Amino acid sequence: MQDPTLDSGWSWVVCFGCWISALLSTGFSYAIGVYYVEFLDVFQESRGVTAWISSLNYGTICGIGKVSFFRLLLLYVLSV
Repeated sequence: MQDPTLDSGWSWVVCFGCWISALLSTGFSYAIGVYYVEFLDVFQESRGVTAWISSLNYGTICGIGKVSFFRLLLLYVLSV
């Protein structure tokens, strides 16, 4: 029988997939300034209204990070 404490091949695939997901979402957040000029042309709105696109992107990423942190805190640290 295989030792359950050893990492299997599937765990490395999941780890790599999470890494790629984090890389792409961070890359899009840093590159949104490139898309900003195109958003201004396409939506024909003011700069302030168009800036909400990047603001909501950053806000969502930061908000989800806090929610997942507190969930893990409740699950693993405070459940003792």
